[in-house]
Amino acid sequence: MATAARKKRKVTLTLPAQLVEEIKALVDQGQAPSQSAFVAEALAWKLQQARHRQHLREEFRAAATDPLFLRDLEETAAAFRSADRETAQMIPD
Repeated sequence: MATAARKKRKVTLTLPAQLVEEIKALVDQGQAPSQSAFVAEALAWKLQQARHRQHLREEFRAAATDPLFLRDLEETAAAFRSADRETAQMIPD
């Protein structure tokens, strides 16, 4: 019995012609075993990136209400204020 990750479903997608031609060329060059494999790998990568961005958003949201993080952020900003001022004075008008 196929696992969920290996189970496949046939779908119909509409893609820009140029994109399809580029995918075909890469398959012909041996850079992917098939057009389906290429698209599946590209979609898996895109989904991984989306999940990572969502995770970061959740982490940032949590940090925005974390008193220790906010205090550390303010302390770091305060420590660099004089350096920022010095650097700003070095920039020509």
